[in-house]
Amino acid sequence: MNIKNEIAILGKIFMYFSISLIFTCIGFLIGKAFIPENIVMMANSFIVILVVFLFLLTLSSRKQIIPQKFSIRFVYLFALIVGVLYYPILTHYFRDLGTITFVSITIGTSLLFIILTIVSYKKPEGYLQ
Repeated sequence: MNIKNEIAILGKIFMYFSISLIFTCIGFLIGKAFIPENIVMMANSFIVILVVFLFLLTLSSRKQIIPQKFSIRFVYLFALIVGVLYYPILTHYFRDLGTITFVSITIGTSLLFIILTIVSYKKPEGYLQ
């Protein structure tokens, strides 16, 4: 694999990661609007169940059981659900920071990965050599 292909793959990874962070931020705002803060323990348990399910899905994905497009859609759905469940968890543990801080951090991180995506696509072929 040459350097140009590696940079293109890295750019795609940054792009998918920044999109999933945006879905997490949207899920957090949905959780703020609809999820009560008193379900923290249930949200923690549900996140553990989701992570185990994601692990099992990853194992079955390696065996080519699940199509590629379904996998990325599941990642975005997973990010949205985790964002919804983050609201009661983060308000319980980080009550002093507030919603604005979390949303700002998530948007800032997404922008950082979007910038890294753009930079990785625009760099010349021999940049990493």
